[in-house]
Amino acid sequence: MTDEPTRARWQRVDQIFTRVLDASETDRSGLLRQLCGDDEKLIEEVRALLAADREAGRFLERTASADAPANQTQPATARIGDYRLLRLISEGGMGAVYLAARADELYQRRVAIKLIRAASDSEEVRYRFQVERQILANLEHPYIARLYDAGVTAQGAPYLVMEWIAGRPIDAYCDAERLTVRARLRLFCKVCEAVQFAHRNLLVHRDLKPDNILVTEAGDPKLLDFGIAKPLAPEDFEHAVRQTATGMALMTPRYASPEQVLGQPVNTASDVYSLGVVLHELLTGSLPYRLTQRSAHELAQQICTAEPMSPSQTIAYLGAAGEPMSGGLSVQTISRQRRAGAAELKRKFKGDLDTIVLTALRKQAARRYSSVEQLAQDIRDYLDDQPISARPDTWRYRTGKLLRRHPLAVASGIVAAAAVVTFVAMLTLQSRRVAAEAEKSAQALAVLVDVFRASDIRSSGGRDVTAREVLDAAAARIGTERQGSPELQATLFDAIGQVYLNLGLLADAEALLQRALSGWSDLGLSGLRLARTQLNLARLRLAQDDPA
Repeated sequence: MTDEPTRARWQRVDQIFTRVLDASETDRSGLLRQLCGDDEKLIEEVRALLAADREAGRFLERTASADAPANQTQPATARIGDYRLLRLISEGGMGAVYLAARADELYQRRVAIKLIRAASDSEEVRYRFQVERQILANLEHPYIARLYDAGVTAQGAPYLVMEWIAGRPIDAYCDAERLTVRARLRLFCKVCEAVQFAHRNLLVHRDLKPDNILVTEAGDPKLLDFGIAKPLAPEDFEHAVRQTATGMALMTPRYASPEQVLGQPVNTASDVYSLGVVLHELLTGSLPYRLTQRSAHELAQQICTAEPMSPSQTIAYLGAAGEPMSGGLSVQTISRQRRAGAAELKRKFKGDLDTIVLTALRKQAARRYSSVEQLAQDIRDYLDDQPISARPDTWRYRTGKLLRRHPLAVASGIVAAAAVVTFVAMLTLQSRRVAAEAEKSAQALAVLVDVFRASDIRSSGGRDVTAREVLDAAAARIGTERQGSPELQATLFDAIGQVYLNLGLLADAEALLQRALSGWSDLGLSGLRLARTQLNLARLRLAQDDPA
């Protein structure tokens, strides 16, 4: 079997898990061996799912806030090292975190002190605490909470002194500030910078969730809690991270990857998946799974087998259902917090953002983004209206991106191109018209020369022939013989008629101009030539004292 289980494998694990889940703790081991046989890998996967179920049940029922009141549980002593404890901030699986201040008041600084609780103190927990201390000591990044100091209390409990982040979980911050989709994406890219920095330092966080990503009043994220982080090069530490025989679930199920739920080896792709869940929640206010009840078993099953919903599908589902999904928000609340209506959100998500989220949430780790940096780069490209790497690079897709990036420039270019095409077309048409007119004039001249040559004007007995005689002979020949096309014949009548008009031979001019006008009418022509013939007839009427 490969590291990436097939759908059939998921279903088999789920079926055995369902059978074993209803059995008592004492009967589980025997039943598990009976159902799995000698498949030790299958037994480990079912046990990991059982451990995840226990942890998910506690998580789904827990509603503790990130900032508990001052009158909640206090430690046995009010002072740890040089710091005085002020109040409890939060409690986790291994210990508690307290707000503290310098006890000697040499300078003003508030810090967060993480302390192992006595009830959970064990060799495994102490070792993991040491690993977290070494991890934080190696991480210096503006978006990662810094480690100031570490030590052991008088009672022998190890503690960490860390940077106090006066912030809110990233989802609560975004909703309270009513950040738009674009503002949420820009903030999320900063989170990706911090996670990618940890990956470059050969660390997998393994517990990425909104509660571990606080946002300061300045709007900068701070990544917290490397308590279950996994070194990718364990030789840098004294020992590799060990997992207890009890199957301690090193994850928060809501944001865990399929390989985490099944207890398989994890790498940076697991953090990519968790970031995909966080991103989906920042965009839609809901998990990418359609949970019908607050069931740990259903959550684990959905993570391992169900295809996640895209952000646009989630918004559409919420809008159609008219009520929030389990643990989610209503579509009206989501719209108000993002300053956009449901239809607008669906339109924003559909396409690139859907693709980005679903690529990060693929079941098989090898098919997700190859790195957190690649995920962040696709988000930045989306914000800049650039093509993203997760979508096919088609001409239509790239052209659409270009139009969105430079709408005015593209529109101006199209207008300019259209103007150039129109201008060229007009020039071409005009040149063709000029060429056609020139050809017609040449034809008319050739016909006139031919007519004059053919006219029988040598019978004058050697005397000089007058222009009137030449015109009369040409007009008579044109009128009795078909010279060229009807259009050319009308042109010749108009030309000779105008000459008669200029010579004052009004009767002869009228006869030819009327024939030219009849020719234009028979051809159905209008325009300049018809107007010119009508103008000549008007001049003729004025010369005849007939203004009507």
